Amino acid sequence: MNRSLNVIRLTVMISIVALLASATSSLFANRASALPEGFLPHDPILIDGDAGFTSANGVTSGSGTVKDPYIIEGWNIDASSANGIGVRNTSSHFTIRNCYVHDGSNKNKHGIYFETVENWKIDDVTSINNFHGIFLVYSSGGVVDNCTSENNLGKGIWLWYSQNNTVINCVTRKNHFEDIHLWHSDNNIVENCVLEGYDHGITIDSAENNTVTNCSVENNNFGIYFNLASGNVVTNCIVRGNNFGIAVVSSNNNVIARSIIENNNLGYTIHDNSENNHIYHNDFVNNVQIGLDYCTNYWDNGYPSGGNYWSDYRGADEYWGENQSILGGDGIGDIPYNIPGGTGQDRYPLMSRAVTEVEVGPLRIEPSLVEPSKPVIISVDVKNKENLETTYWVKLEINGAVESIENVTLASGERRSVAFTVTREAEGKYEVEVDGIGGTFTVVKAHVIGPLNWPLIVGLISLAIAIVGIAAALYIRKSSVAKKP
Repeated sequence: MNRSLNVIRLTVMISIVALLASATSSLFANRASALPEGFLPHDPILIDGDAGFTSANGVTSGSGTVKDPYIIEGWNIDASSANGIGVRNTSSHFTIRNCYVHDGSNKNKHGIYFETVENWKIDDVTSINNFHGIFLVYSSGGVVDNCTSENNLGKGIWLWYSQNNTVINCVTRKNHFEDIHLWHSDNNIVENCVLEGYDHGITIDSAENNTVTNCSVENNNFGIYFNLASGNVVTNCIVRGNNFGIAVVSSNNNVIARSIIENNNLGYTIHDNSENNHIYHNDFVNNVQIGLDYCTNYWDNGYPSGGNYWSDYRGADEYWGENQSILGGDGIGDIPYNIPGGTGQDRYPLMSRAVTEVEVGPLRIEPSLVEPSKPVIISVDVKNKENLETTYWVKLEINGAVESIENVTLASGERRSVAFTVTREAEGKYEVEVDGIGGTFTVVKAHVIGPLNWPLIVGLISLAIAIVGIAAALYIRKSSVAKKP
């Protein structure tokens, strides 16, 4: 897309957001606190090009290299007259850290604004009561770490056509629009962040191949919002207390896994031709309405991996196997869970919560070399790291096929060994996997030794003794001859 067109679009979007924000500015009166201890006052900073990294522009040290980046730190900046810290058209390495940027909201000024910037890091910066807290445009290869962005009229952290960045250990809350917004921004990582407040926790919009992991997304209108997004992954997140937990709109081939979606008014909504999304190993718990999927998506990860835990599932667990037809439980419900809104099913609903703190290992295989039909004992230790009692299903696979499943109920902190005994007739090497931990054992036939030929053995021993005796006699005789005068 033509860059000038994008800049025009950006200007229009900012103007629209500014108009919306000004209508609600009374909600965000000046919240700047007294000068935080340890910060020094500084005028707003604008660096345009690498030559702009000067002491007058707040640079306190560094030479702009990988090992010695420019450092801008320790400043208290009032952004009411200009963007607090603006950087554009640079490629030198630099870090902004330990700064407090505030009060740009009334004049629509951002806390931190980058445009066409590479090789950067924003570390331990607080951006409060600005228009956008941290706004990155055409900026790549950077890190936002341990920052706080809150009470901003626009967005907390906005990536606009910005690729290959990491946002980690950040707190974004009570921003009037998105706490974090990835817009036409691909291959970014959002990790260990807290996103809570008014509108959207995180929006992935017209973006691909982003990863959101270990984030807490709570008390928003929309928790996680996909729009025209594909190939993105959300894992190990808590999505709680939102109006809409997860919304997927016109988005394909995304993954949502190992997350807790609970106490939302609507757990999820998927519509507008959102196809081939994979949702599995999540806990859907106590949502007022579980959710709606009007499209065609995948709600399990096959057998024996399983699907999701649903707090309103009422099926039994009396059978196991891909068709749930073999007598014996496996931690998976015997009948599918029907997904409201369409014809979707979780074919393998989990009987206990998917997101648990259970430690499995080490794997022991004894013996690892065995004769056909002889027993091999395969065992692992399982420890419950939760504060509550939990039931865990341990699955043994051999050569990719489920061999056996054992369930173990553990008190808080309890560790227990789970053992399987198996035999194999055919010779060969067998691949073992227990909950992702791999090993092998090998079956070989013993080498059979025929009956001993004792007469031959005795004869050979006698011959050897005779030879030794003759040799000794010859040696003695030779010695005697040598001693005669």
